[in-house]
Amino acid sequence: MIGTLAAVALLAQTPAPSAQAVSLLRVYKKGEILKYQVRGLMVTETQQIGRPYLQPQDQEINYDSTLEVKELKPDGFADVIYKRPTIEVIMGETAESDRRSSKEKVNFHLLLTMSPINHVTGAKDLTVKPPAKPGAKPGAKPGSKPVMAASSAPFAAMAGASMGQFSIPFIQDLMRVSLYVGTLDTAIDLNPPLPYDDVKPGATWKKTATYQPQEVKGGSGKVQVQRLDWTYTYDGLKEVNGRKVHRITGVLKMDTDVAKMVNEQAGSAVRSGIEALPVKMDMKVEYDLDPLSRHTLAARSESKGAWSLKVVGAPEIVVEQKFTGRTTLALVK
Repeated sequence: MIGTLAAVALLAQTPAPSAQAVSLLRVYKKGEILKYQVRGLMVTETQQIGRPYLQPQDQEINYDSTLEVKELKPDGFADVIYKRPTIEVIMGETAESDRRSSKEKVNFHLLLTMSPINHVTGAKDLTVKPPAKPGAKPGAKPGSKPVMAASSAPFAAMAGASMGQFSIPFIQDLMRVSLYVGTLDTAIDLNPPLPYDDVKPGATWKKTATYQPQEVKGGSGKVQVQRLDWTYTYDGLKEVNGRKVHRITGVLKMDTDVAKMVNEQAGSAVRSGIEALPVKMDMKVEYDLDPLSRHTLAARSESKGAWSLKVVGAPEIVVEQKFTGRTTLALVK
């Protein structure tokens, strides 16, 4: 009996075997074609001074894309053809307007060089364009132009035009981030970024999402425009619909009073007219990757944010807005 108890005690003290580190580097296969559907929805609720009710507004961003592996290169790199012909933008019904839907021709037809960590290292525009007019300026590099450049007006309207010159760009940018609308490296169908080294569950790494006003580390209280980073975590192998997948989770957080930066630039709150401009956003995304090739099978993202504006001398907040975003990515067979 004593021997049995001793054996049990010894087993209890023996540490459980740790999970084995695995490679998450992507493996490309020549001729492989991946077809994705991306569906995004943002809902805002805005309340302005003098109005006792919240004004809701919703916007959908939908598109389909394809990724075809054309050539394999040394060190695991690959040349791929990326196509995204159109983006559908749907503005929901409001008290002032009916539901509106439009398709914008973005005509993305690009030859991309992609690394094993899902990073676009080169881009060439394959779109056939009409001859340039004499004296015309050369266009932007492929992938550097925001994919929603033609639709910045809806984001401005949802961010609230009454905010003023200083803050509108930051709010609009956060809204674009929450729907993965921006340059190619922010697109949900070309993510997540992957680590070079083998990792175990719980391992983390970072990637810059955008640049936003944030408090400088060190306790000075100053706010400057700095990198706003995603923090990704490897959650290990999960079972989804009867198959194993690598699960990667990303989180993004911002909590800043932008008025501190505006007032420092202006000299004082009296000169800027802004007493407080708090901006918050929390975002989470889950990616499911193929266990062998590590290409993305599906992704789900949710975001929640809020901002408000209080001007000097005003008895209450002038405008306040809350927004939530949801984006899904599905691999179409």
